[in-house]
Amino acid sequence: MSVTILHAGRRQKISLSSNHVPVHKIVAEAVAKFGLSDGASYGLRTTRGRRADVDECAAWAHTGLSNNCELELVRKAGGGGAGGPRIEAVGGERVLAALGFHAEDRGGELWLVLCDDGARDLAALKRAKAALAALCAAPAPVAAPAFDPFSTHRVDMRSGAAKKATVPSETAVERRARELGDQARALEGAAVAPERMLTLQSAAAQDAAAAKARADAHFGSADDGAGRGDSNLVAKAAAARERSRREKEDAPMTTKAMRDVAALEKLRVYDVAAIKVQFPDRTVMGARFHPREPVAAVYAAVRGVLAPGAPDFALFVSPPKRDLPQAGGTLADLGLVPAAKVFVSWASPATGPFLSDASLALLDADVAESAFPEAKPVAEQKPAAAEPAAAAKPKAKKPSWMKLG
Repeated sequence: MSVTILHAGRRQKISLSSNHVPVHKIVAEAVAKFGLSDGASYGLRTTRGRRADVDECAAWAHTGLSNNCELELVRKAGGGGAGGPRIEAVGGERVLAALGFHAEDRGGELWLVLCDDGARDLAALKRAKAALAALCAAPAPVAAPAFDPFSTHRVDMRSGAAKKATVPSETAVERRARELGDQARALEGAAVAPERMLTLQSAAAQDAAAAKARADAHFGSADDGAGRGDSNLVAKAAAARERSRREKEDAPMTTKAMRDVAALEKLRVYDVAAIKVQFPDRTVMGARFHPREPVAAVYAAVRGVLAPGAPDFALFVSPPKRDLPQAGGTLADLGLVPAAKVFVSWASPATGPFLSDASLALLDADVAESAFPEAKPVAEQKPAAAEPAAAAKPKAKKPSWMKLG
């Protein structure tokens, strides 16, 4: 890569080491090759087309000139030297000195240099930068509202001033779901412990009651046991699953609020839960709790019937076996509503009677058996409307041609 320099009818070819060589280095090398030592300032100018000066501060790659092009070395106007124009500074030196400049001779050229090495310019640049930074400071970002894909949006295409957006009101289905939820919570009531109605029954008493029930069922009981076989239960369960599957397939598309309303209308709420706790010797303790009471209330009721020296215990349900820790949830959360049977496991073998004297006095007491908790429907069950009787059809008249003459 090279460039040809013309000056006073002479030609010099200058090689370029790279494409990023600055133009002022090419000028210095051309001045040296032409032997120009008059101290004048020189520059490069194009020789073809519109003659233009080449920027000395630019790199060769940024001038837009091609390889092996021809350029003319010309003297700059006012560039000094013996033949250059001179400027007489009448009173100007005092003005420049007042601004902080002083004159220096650098290689035969007169340079005006700040006395403080540019400290004033640097301070001015810093002040300008600070002022620009204050003007260009970006405003504080405004947080965009969270996107809710389930919210209702409406676009008004009519002309006119924009109206303030209003919060969408709840639909009739959503209002129905909210009312049914409030009704269910009202029927369940507050989580207040009901009367425990504590009962204790030994294994022998349970066996006797079971034998009596079987005898009553065998000898003339109203319920003769029909339909209680395993095969009948399996058939009913299969029919229920098939009916549920068909209902899901045939059901129309519904929203979440419609599904909530359908579930709440079928919901049955209990305000009491009947819990039976069976000890390892098959002794059973019965008590009543609120569905929202924690399982720790059952632990407290069991601990109340034990003797002071009874070992520690834990509660579980089975099958399948599932432990019930004292720090567990409520009875409703654990699936113990409306009734459940819970088992006791000793932390260490119990030696001797584990029930207290007061509890032994209640064992097999002649008390009425507690009834199963009553379900309360959330939605009022409306009786099915009777089908209207078919309207009496008028008696058809015989056509005239069928009548006898």
